[in-house]
Amino acid sequence: MFVRPIINYMSVLWDPIVQLKLLERVERKFSRIASCVFKIDCLTHDYTPVLAHLRLAPLDDRRHDANLTFI
Repeated sequence: MFVRPIINYMSVLWDPIVQLKLLERVERKFSRIASCVFKIDCLTHDYTPVLAHLRLAPLDDRRHDANLTFI
Protein backbone atom coordinates (compact mmCIF):
# COMPACT_ATOMS: atom_id res chain seq x y z
CA MET A 1 0.00 0.00 0.00
CA PHE A 2 1.27 3.45 -0.88
CA VAL A 3 0.86 6.26 1.63
CA ARG A 4 1.52 9.23 -0.63
CA PRO A 5 -1.63 8.88 -2.79
CA ILE A 6 -3.71 8.54 0.36
CA ILE A 7 -2.23 11.71 1.85
CA ASN A 8 -2.64 13.64 -1.41
CA TYR A 9 -6.22 12.49 -2.01
CA MET A 10 -8.59 15.48 -1.87
CA SER A 11 -5.90 17.59 -0.19
CA VAL A 12 -7.48 20.74 -1.59
CA LEU A 13 -10.57 20.15 0.53
CA TRP A 14 -9.02 18.99 3.79
CA ASP A 15 -5.92 21.21 3.71
CA PRO A 16 -7.23 23.95 6.02
CA ILE A 17 -8.84 21.45 8.37
CA VAL A 18 -6.38 18.66 9.03
CA GLN A 19 -3.62 18.81 11.59
CA LEU A 20 -0.56 19.30 9.44
CA LYS A 21 1.82 18.25 12.19
CA LEU A 22 0.47 14.70 12.02
CA LEU A 23 0.98 14.48 8.26
CA GLU A 24 4.45 15.97 8.47
CA ARG A 25 5.29 13.41 11.14
CA VAL A 26 4.47 10.64 8.63
CA GLU A 27 6.76 12.28 6.07
CA ARG A 28 9.59 12.66 8.60
CA LYS A 29 9.26 9.05 9.72
CA PHE A 30 9.42 7.83 6.12
CA SER A 31 12.44 10.06 5.47
CA ARG A 32 14.23 8.77 8.55
CA ILE A 33 13.67 5.14 7.50
CA ALA A 34 14.65 5.87 3.88
CA SER A 35 17.86 7.59 5.02
CA CYS A 36 18.88 4.41 6.84
CA VAL A 37 17.87 2.06 4.03
CA PHE A 38 19.57 4.06 1.27
CA LYS A 39 22.45 5.25 3.50
CA ILE A 40 21.81 8.94 2.83
CA ASP A 41 23.70 11.32 5.09
CA CYS A 42 21.51 13.99 6.65
CA LEU A 43 21.24 15.97 9.84
CA THR A 44 18.95 14.69 12.57
CA HIS A 45 15.97 16.96 11.81
CA ASP A 46 16.71 17.94 8.22
CA TYR A 47 15.34 15.41 5.77
CA THR A 48 15.52 17.56 2.65
CA PRO A 49 18.58 15.61 1.37
CA VAL A 50 16.57 12.40 1.59
CA LEU A 51 13.61 13.89 -0.29
CA ALA A 52 15.97 15.35 -2.89
CA HIS A 53 17.75 12.01 -3.34
CA LEU A 54 14.42 10.24 -3.85
CA ARG A 55 13.16 13.08 -6.06
CA LEU A 56 10.15 13.75 -3.83
CA ALA A 57 8.64 17.15 -3.18
CA PRO A 58 7.91 18.01 0.46
CA LEU A 59 4.32 17.59 1.58
CA ASP A 60 3.93 21.34 2.02
CA ASP A 61 4.96 22.02 -1.59
CA ARG A 62 2.64 19.32 -2.96
CA ARG A 63 -0.33 20.77 -1.08
CA HIS A 64 0.51 24.28 -2.27
CA ASP A 65 0.77 23.12 -5.90
CA ALA A 66 -2.51 21.23 -5.63
CA ASN A 67 -4.23 24.32 -4.25
CA LEU A 68 -2.92 26.48 -7.10
CA THR A 69 -3.94 23.90 -9.69
CA PHE A 70 -7.43 23.64 -8.21
CA ILE A 71 -8.01 27.38 -8.39
